[in-house]
Amino acid sequence: ENAVRQKTEEEKLMEFKDELAANFNLSPETLGGLFEETNCEDTRVENAILTFGSVSVFAVIDDCIPSNEPILCKGIFLQPYLVAASHKKTSVDVIYHLLRRDISSLLEITTKSPSDS
Repeated sequence: ENAVRQKTEEEKLMEFKDELAANFNLSPETLGGLFEETNCEDTRVENAILTFGSVSVFAVIDDCIPSNEPILCKGIFLQPYLVAASHKKTSVDVIYHLLRRDISSLLEITTKSPSDS
């Protein structure tokens, strides 16, 4: 009768979301620790994708990491996809996802002429 209630996948996903949001507020330059290694050498984002699937994880990322809002990283302001690309254990899927949702900033970079600098 003292059975421990198992959390549902939805509850576990909400925990991941709450943790990512809190970590992002504390450490935006690490994108909330998405690329930190877990105890099995996978990163937190890789582990989450294996557990919840990429569609759910990218929806959480969209909810927790603002698009079109530069993040102070290593002394300069960068778009989230560039912050992701600056990490050693990054995920190309995450970079691509962040880039796709923020394509306007990439277009600004590619359409500037050298005299605009």
